[in-house]
Amino acid sequence: MKKTTTVSLILLVCTAFLCPSCVLYRAVAYGSEDIYDYRIFPQDTIRRSGTPWHFAEQAPGDRLLDTLVWDANIYVDSSLYDPERRMTLGELMAGGGPGSIIVVQNDTIKFEQYYGGFDRSTVSNIFSVSKSLTSLLCGVAVCEGYIRSTDDPVTDYIPELLKSDTMFRHLTVEHLLQSRSGLKFNENYSINPFSGMARLYYGPDAMAVVRRLKFRKKPGEEHYYSSMDSQILGMVIERATGRSYAEYMQEKIWEPLGMEYDASVSLDDSRHRVAKCYGGITTCAIDLAKIGRLYLNMGNWNGRQIVDTAWVEKSICRDNINYFYAYCWYNASHSIVNAEGTSEFFGDWHQVAERFDELGVPKDGRMFYTVGWRKGDNAIGRELGPGYNAEGLYGQYIYILPQKNLVIVRLGERKRYEYVSCFDKLALEYLPEVF
Repeated sequence: MKKTTTVSLILLVCTAFLCPSCVLYRAVAYGSEDIYDYRIFPQDTIRRSGTPWHFAEQAPGDRLLDTLVWDANIYVDSSLYDPERRMTLGELMAGGGPGSIIVVQNDTIKFEQYYGGFDRSTVSNIFSVSKSLTSLLCGVAVCEGYIRSTDDPVTDYIPELLKSDTMFRHLTVEHLLQSRSGLKFNENYSINPFSGMARLYYGPDAMAVVRRLKFRKKPGEEHYYSSMDSQILGMVIERATGRSYAEYMQEKIWEPLGMEYDASVSLDDSRHRVAKCYGGITTCAIDLAKIGRLYLNMGNWNGRQIVDTAWVEKSICRDNINYFYAYCWYNASHSIVNAEGTSEFFGDWHQVAERFDELGVPKDGRMFYTVGWRKGDNAIGRELGPGYNAEGLYGQYIYILPQKNLVIVRLGERKRYEYVSCFDKLALEYLPEVF
């Protein structure tokens, strides 16, 4: 049996390398995704602004966060917890490998550090933070009338999908923004070259993957986080505007916000040139902080309305119907309060859901818990943080806290901590004392 398995594996690998453009080859050759994947996919460049805009900078000697020592026991792996452990913010963030962190308050950089060879100009894949930028770009397209309404059927812009499944006529732009498409797509990040995620990520023809989709639910019936929803949303934007994703992003976001560095978006291949709108943007922390500033100012950039205030308001809507996920932004922490009243921290909301399953908490009782409030006699539930955030696979974040006029951007190679709870703690317990 072992010999048969070995032979099968060898044949699989050999077959993969006979087809260098196929999913199997890419999955075997490149393995699991990482922050440097822009090096393996064709890129469409998002050019930096001709008139870069800069944050003010606090003098290095005045940056108290550089030396502030604090209790930061907010680990994804609870076995690492040490009640005696105290560290600086820089030491904490260094544990996530190569990356960067920037803390901006009142338009002034109060903390900025880089690790593992990163510097201010270093770009890396931001994974699902791309979804939040795709949502922003959709908002611009709606404001400009290219997309008439978020209630428009997707088939108004991609009519050929009706040939794949007539259910597509019921799928709207709003469903994509809220991740309620009902499409049968497994958000599986394991190294499986035959999974739907692998076909989307490594495949040379994204539209072919979309055309093969079927529905497991009627659109709108259920929230189910799916990269496919943002992929189709990006396709709608391109069809509606008649411009490539990168071109429209450059014109409507990168240029007016004064982005300092070129960014790019990965494409399926150089022939089809479909942008990976769900997780393929490559950029740097300083420019993402400007996205945070735009949302902090409700879509306004120095007097110019880039996207409607109403669009931003929908993005930060704290409605539990989508597990506090709205227009591709998150509005809750990755933590729960257990029966003892203490917090448990997790790497992402998938792990939160798994923990709820283990605890036997019914789905309709999982999202009604906020800090300091119990629902009935049930002391188990989700914590609502004070801010909201865009989030990527390996702990890439744009964290926004309006009440402190605060933006924190963290990029990195791996996810060691529950960063959102870390940022909540930093902002609420320390920023009033040190700023």
